[in-house]
Amino acid sequence: MIEIDTTFNTNSHRLPLTVLTGISNTGHSFLLAFNFVFSESKICFDFIFESLIELAWDKYLPPTVIVGDQAKGLVASLSSSMLDSVGQYREWHAFENIRKLLLDKNYSKEQWNSLKPLIWSYLKTTSLDDF
Repeated sequence: MIEIDTTFNTNSHRLPLTVLTGISNTGHSFLLAFNFVFSESKICFDFIFESLIELAWDKYLPPTVIVGDQAKGLVASLSSSMLDSVGQYREWHAFENIRKLLLDKNYSKEQWNSLKPLIWSYLKTTSLDDF
C-alpha cells in the first residue's frame, strides 16, 4: 500500500510537493518517493507512476492499494497508469468536498450541524470509489 499526498507552497517557487509513503505488509512505513510538480494534473501523476514503474516496480510488485485525495489528475492517472492497483480516497477529503458543496448551496449552520453526523456515518459505510 502507498499513500500519495501533495502539499502546496513548500518552496520559494511555490511548487507543490508530492510525497509517496509506503506501508509494507509487516506494518512498517517508508518514504517511497517525493517530487516537485507543476500541478496536480494527470500528466504530473503519470510521470510519477511511470518513473516508479521503471525504477522500482520492474523488480518489485506494484502496490495493491493507493490511498490519496480526490484530485482529478490523480484519479485519472490511477485508472490509466496503475491498472493493477485499487485507488482509495480518504474520508476526510470526501467530507470536505461535501461540506464545500453544501456551503456553496447556502445551507445554514444548524442544517450543516445536523447533517455532519449523517455524512460521517455514510462515508464510514460507503466505498469512496463512487465519489
